[in-house]
Amino acid sequence: MEKGYWIYFDNSNNYEYMWIFLDNKKHLNVKFHTYTNHQSKMLEKEYIITNGKIDDNFIEKVYKELKPKNNH
Repeated sequence: MEKGYWIYFDNSNNYEYMWIFLDNKKHLNVKFHTYTNHQSKMLEKEYIITNGKIDDNFIEKVYKELKPKNNH
């Protein structure tokens, strides 16, 4: 298993934690772990950055994923 950082969300309705790590190819991986409505099965979203650069578009995409979803 790769070494990385776990960041837990105390006040998030959608995510339990995210995991940031470098894989064997030196790609930056960001995984978001979330529970289903029944809180029984873990879902995962994964981003892999291969160009070694985190740009504004990536940061904005991650930010939108972290915002609570509006059910209306």
